[in-house]
Amino acid sequence: MSVSRLQVAIDGPAGSGKSTVGARLAERLGCRFLDTGLMYRAVTSCALHRGIELERGQVLADLASKLHFELGSDVLLVNGRPAGAELRSPQVDANVSIVSAHPRVREIMVSRQRQLAEDDCIVMVGRDIGTTVLPSAPAKLWLTASPATRAKRRLTDVFGGQPGRTTGDIASTLNRRDHLDAARPTSPLRRATDAIVIETDGKSVEETVREALAAVRSRIHPTSVSDAT
Repeated sequence: MSVSRLQVAIDGPAGSGKSTVGARLAERLGCRFLDTGLMYRAVTSCALHRGIELERGQVLADLASKLHFELGSDVLLVNGRPAGAELRSPQVDANVSIVSAHPRVREIMVSRQRQLAEDDCIVMVGRDIGTTVLPSAPAKLWLTASPATRAKRRLTDVFGGQPGRTTGDIASTLNRRDHLDAARPTSPLRRATDAIVIETDGKSVEETVREALAAVRSRIHPTSVSDAT
């Protein structure tokens, strides 16, 4: 397999560092990067702005089918506009698992994600990539960390240390999201049996990226994958 057709699937619970590590890994490999969570967040954000009840699965599916997604040089474009910080707002964060649990919404998103991965080198992160979206990906990683570490990261990255928010509060929110995602009947959050587990506790982003790169190389012939940097 040449690097031009490489697919790397990265899954794991919320706050495990998937997006940050995945983006850096894609850069190292010279691949495109897709955080699939942003696609579900885009549907959620649009539904919230339109006042759509989040239990109405078919209405949300119709909305999802009308959104256009494409990968720019370094960013996901939603209806031609870069996915912005509003997609990681606390309100979206609290509701995205409800939206993404609807089977028809997932069916539409998985189809779009597979289309974006066609004929290209891509690092894709999410919660069902190795099991559902790209089950044949040669390199699958599962990133994880302790609840305390994940809560601390989310408090800093998403909530920006907002007054009144604590790691305990965030940990409860993350546990709720992970439970909802793991319990949904369609494409649940689950580690692929052939995924390499990477614990990110106590490691810098660079250390984790190096470990991820080594894991990818262990699954691909060394001459097929080189560090672009």
